[in-house]
Amino acid sequence: LDNNVLRGTPEKYQELAEAVSALSRRCWARPREVERLVGKFTHVFLLHRLALSAFSATYAFTSKLGHRAARVWPGVLMELRTAVALFPLVTADLGRPVAPLLVQTDASMTGTGAVYTRDVPQPTLAAEFMRPRRGERTAEGQWTIEHEAALFEAPTDVAAWRVAWSRRDSRGGHINERELRAVADAVRWATRTAAHRRCRVLVQTDSAVTVGAIRKGRSSRPNLLRVCRRLAALTLAEKVA
Repeated sequence: LDNNVLRGTPEKYQELAEAVSALSRRCWARPREVERLVGKFTHVFLLHRLALSAFSATYAFTSKLGHRAARVWPGVLMELRTAVALFPLVTADLGRPVAPLLVQTDASMTGTGAVYTRDVPQPTLAAEFMRPRRGERTAEGQWTIEHEAALFEAPTDVAAWRVAWSRRDSRGGHINERELRAVADAVRWATRTAAHRRCRVLVQTDSAVTVGAIRKGRSSRPNLLRVCRRLAALTLAEKVA
């Protein structure tokens, strides 16, 4: 903790950079060596969960090989080098202000759009960010979208809302990918205003898959993972949460 900002230590960065460099020179891994490296990166990347989207081939490699020594896949080395580069950028600013707006997104098979309002009091938005996201599990142990629902009621007056954008979407893809892209577009739209950078921006969506992917920080689906990486780049560059 440094000036109200949580980050990995320089010593941890040096340790991981040297470990990845040694692995790159050898091009083969000892049993569970890559898995231990990923665990150490994950411990830091939990400060900014979307940074976990840097890993994909690495998870497949550790799952397939387990306790065996093996030649490391080029994709694994590339992801580990990317993780080293991201390490200094991953922080959690406990004093980060809350942007005074609420954004809601939606998507369909033909278009996408977002609206925003400034009529929700900023203390209410701040309280929503401070609320723990972990709720009690159901008897079956399943996670439900109700755990992520906001505790406040959004304005229902049409005059309180403005259109951020509304356009046709010809990029294709499954509806889940379109919904996640809409959230990424909302973050990009919000950060076009300097006052919203280095802030917490509240974006609401009606897609449980989108909420789950962002909550986890990544997805095993390649099309969703691509959008998660784009969202990670935006949030890390603009220091948005």
